[in-house]
Amino acid sequence: MKRNLLILLVCGALLAFLMSPAYATTCDTSYYFQYVSGDMTNAPEQTFMRVTDDFTGYTAPMGANVMFEFTTEVSPGAIVQIGFYDDEMVHLTGTFLGSGSVGTVNMPQDGTPQEIPGFDPPGGYFDNTGADVYLSFTAVNPQVDNGVGAGEALALFFDGDCDAIIAALNLAVNDIGPYDGSHPFPDDALAVAIKIAGLPGSTEAVNVPLPPSALLMGSGLLGLGLVGWRRRSQQA
Repeated sequence: MKRNLLILLVCGALLAFLMSPAYATTCDTSYYFQYVSGDMTNAPEQTFMRVTDDFTGYTAPMGANVMFEFTTEVSPGAIVQIGFYDDEMVHLTGTFLGSGSVGTVNMPQDGTPQEIPGFDPPGGYFDNTGADVYLSFTAVNPQVDNGVGAGEALALFFDGDCDAIIAALNLAVNDIGPYDGSHPFPDDALAVAIKIAGLPGSTEAVNVPLPPSALLMGSGLLGLGLVGWRRRSQQA
């Protein structure tokens, strides 16, 4: 019994360590999108964004240092517009575009950044001058068949600094909106908004942190091991 508890304790500690930022060999953080308007405001997280310098599975353009990968489980429905709200306009440079769903996704960068519908009108999520859209990408024909649908992925590549970009994203997700005159967008922050098409009503969403479930699982194993060890010690 004691041996089994020791094994559980060691495995939990090892898993927590392997999933910790200190052990990570790449810059890699995932977020899900929280719906702020439309038909899915009460839906569980179903649309995701991964920010990483690990381009496994993709052919990255020359000079790319960071990738934003967008996926969704919404069906029917698809991501048809992506907007980056960059407070200082310095986090994302040298924009490139790549697709993880060859032949199904065509979402080029807009010549003039376009605001995501529902986010910038009075009372919208980014209703202040401190959070203007800096880059935007829109499907050529913003219908479900031309967006990022269930089982598909879209990768956007940049030559910015991955760690600095994640730090800027976390500034916004740790001080969530809506933003207005009394609650300005955080200085030096970065946020990402998307538009979902194919649903009866207009749906917009903004990124929030994805709970590190694997790390929590490792911590849970560690906790179970500690509890078991303590009970065993008390019975001895």
